[in-house]
Amino acid sequence: MVVSPAKQGLRLVLASALAFLFCGPTADAFPPAPHYSIYGDVRDEFGYLIQPGTASVVFYFGGKEVERYPLTGATNSSYTYQIRMRLDMNRSGTSAYSSTTVSAGADYTLAVDRGGVLYYPIEVNTPPTVGSPAGRRRLDLTIGPDTDLDGLPDAWEENQLYKADLPTTDLGRITPIGDFDGDGVNNLKEYIAGTYATDATETFYLKITQVTTERSDFEFFTITSKVYRLEKTTDFKSWTPAEFTVGPASTLSSTYTATGVGVVSGSIPHTASETKNFYRLNVR
Repeated sequence: MVVSPAKQGLRLVLASALAFLFCGPTADAFPPAPHYSIYGDVRDEFGYLIQPGTASVVFYFGGKEVERYPLTGATNSSYTYQIRMRLDMNRSGTSAYSSTTVSAGADYTLAVDRGGVLYYPIEVNTPPTVGSPAGRRRLDLTIGPDTDLDGLPDAWEENQLYKADLPTTDLGRITPIGDFDGDGVNNLKEYIAGTYATDATETFYLKITQVTTERSDFEFFTITSKVYRLEKTTDFKSWTPAEFTVGPASTLSSTYTATGVGVVSGSIPHTASETKNFYRLNVR
């Protein structure tokens, strides 16, 4: 059979392409696995959220800095930082697909860069480990020394003891699960809420004061700059944001940032289809 020059040229091109595909070097990296994520809030030694634009979370792996993550706002989110770690499939005989990948089960650490000063959070005194692909873990971060290693910053504990006219060196008096003032709220929750753990008149609570067919009225105790969020459920399984008003304001919102210390009142409007709701209050 006689092959025309044009067809012969085409066959030569195809043959060259096939030779390149099958005879070239094999790839030594494998595609990435789904990310492993950590997220949470970053608080200072007195329990207040560190504001966006003033700090970053620094992620270290293998003794090296991998990346920095600026803090975001807290009003419309349930966390102020998130880190999505790159994981490789770790197939035998292959190398990592990127120099920034991490390994499941390996230790990592975090720091908070605030104004050019690095703070190592209380929660990384014992290095956390990387979880499984597609996993998520909430890891709130607290800066400040914690010499008694109980999870509460020394500065906050000293402030509580001073308020109670007790020796500020006796940090063991205030533990996270204890309830120093006997108000039914443990000391860790008081730290987060910004209330005094040694003063029962300052208590984090939500109280429904009146229910009508149109609305539920409520009150709760606030601390300046703390962010409060209302949620509702009918089955205690699925919680959704509950919009409300505070004081004379008519604008509905599911969050409220306190402008002072004391009890505030508000209302939650009902829809025609709502016959039963349970509410809870979250503070950050």
